[in-house]
Amino acid sequence: MDSKDTMRRFQEARFGAFIHYGLYSILGRSEWAMYNEGIPVQEYGALMRRFRPPERFLPREWVELAKRAGARYCVLTARHHDGFCLWDSATTGFTSMRSPCRRDIVLEFVEAVRDAGLMVGLYF
Repeated sequence: MDSKDTMRRFQEARFGAFIHYGLYSILGRSEWAMYNEGIPVQEYGALMRRFRPPERFLPREWVELAKRAGARYCVLTARHHDGFCLWDSATTGFTSMRSPCRRDIVLEFVEAVRDAGLMVGLYF
């Protein structure tokens, strides 16, 4: 699929869910918390040791809710500007798989979106 076809499909979909999830979720603030609040890199990075999504972290439920609301696609922030990856990476240890979470959040999300019959996107 070329970029024109991708853009056409996105425009035709019209409504989707863009889901931000990462270390900043521990703080209960926005994905720009580290930058906006001037949190030092080492202090922010230490949040990785606390990254344990709660039992109620169920991507399938998020996706079903988005679908019931009329979304035709879902996008996850797989890695925001803080650099924390929600999958295992060969280029960094700053990942969900190397945190106490030990889960590939991206894989769980992608499977849930595809199983729901929606288009999936990742923000990196």
